[in-house]
Amino acid sequence: MTQTKELYGYITAITKAPEVTILSFQEKNAPSVIALTLATLHYHEVFPAGDPELGVAMIAVIEESGTNIQVKAIYNPAGDFIAVDEVGDFELMADAMTTPEDIDLYEKLRQERQAMLAAMDLSPEEISELTLAHEQEKEQMIETPDYGNLVTGEGGHYE
Repeated sequence: MTQTKELYGYITAITKAPEVTILSFQEKNAPSVIALTLATLHYHEVFPAGDPELGVAMIAVIEESGTNIQVKAIYNPAGDFIAVDEVGDFELMADAMTTPEDIDLYEKLRQERQAMLAAMDLSPEEISELTLAHEQEKEQMIETPDYGNLVTGEGGHYE
């Protein structure tokens, strides 16, 4: 038996992970928060115009089928209606993040760093000058403080 419910409340937080997005939803006059979990692809279907505003009154349409609960829609009843046709085709998202490999931000940062390093064109003399300057900075920065005798408090640089 399938049952559809509408929950009136507020989205208090959005947590994005590679495969799922978790919305913290607090029903109006309820002391606790509900965690609504959406698959990343389904999240873009529910919010085609981008992330929803936090703390704004929303209606979450939830479909229960036995133990399976699925979020069908979340919308602002006082907000503007935006048809999916006006937002654009989902085909335009083909180059967007759609798989966990695409969403791996650390790998993207590594690739950007490698591309930046590959684009640097320095002569061996310039590299040795930079290395020498870096080593000199490191030597100047490292100063071991002398606290003196920790039991009596005598001696040291900071008296």
